[in-house]
Amino acid sequence: MYDVLNEVERGLRSLLSRPASLVMGMISAPLWLAFFVLSLEGYGLSLGGLTIQLLIWISYSFSLYSTWLWEFGQGMLDEHQDGVLEYVMGSGSSLFRHVMGSGLALLIYTVLDLAVILASFAAVFRVEPTIMDPAAFFISVVMASLSLLSLASIYAIMVAGLRSSWVVTDVLQFILPAVGGLLPSEFSPAIRLINEYSPLAYPFVLMRESATGVNELGIPIQLQLAYSLIFTAIMLGAAWLILGKADERLRRTGSLGLR
Repeated sequence: MYDVLNEVERGLRSLLSRPASLVMGMISAPLWLAFFVLSLEGYGLSLGGLTIQLLIWISYSFSLYSTWLWEFGQGMLDEHQDGVLEYVMGSGSSLFRHVMGSGLALLIYTVLDLAVILASFAAVFRVEPTIMDPAAFFISVVMASLSLLSLASIYAIMVAGLRSSWVVTDVLQFILPAVGGLLPSEFSPAIRLINEYSPLAYPFVLMRESATGVNELGIPIQLQLAYSLIFTAIMLGAAWLILGKADERLRRTGSLGLR
């Protein structure tokens, strides 16, 4: 536990060492949100009532996918290239503890990102975001983040040997949300099927449902919560197993990195 807390502290220092990036995110968020949402209005989409509330959580879901894939998954690859992982493993810390500690630090950043998105919608569109079930919403955000943390860390291990891994990251940034609950089930029957049968989608669907109070799948919330917990536990277990095997192999071969 102490090692994980050390990794959390290290991750927070890394985030705070880039204040320009944090400030840029706060400034750009309302701008790209306004561009995206107003573009939809130009195509005839009404921005009143439930629609604008759904757009809030679509924006936050996409932000989560982008943050965990780029800041975390691609960040692990950057740490490998810069020799940071070599230092971490050389100090005796395991890959899994490092990943969990860095992930908990990034989770704090995603909460800040949520605050910026809510404030942006309130300022630009004069809308008051609603969260009907705060407890379920908090649980869903944590499960979504832990699932993406596990997915991003496994992904980083798998593509560490690629010369242009950022290309894969860029593609996944749009593929994963499409099959992972980014869009509400009301948009089309095909999206409803994806949200109903994709395990990755359940935490994100639950996030929207707990915020808006609308059960979009018609499945009891308790059952959706159970599905989300099971999938998150499976993903964390897979990450623990894969990172543990990679850690053993790298120490055995003397390669303190990801290759």
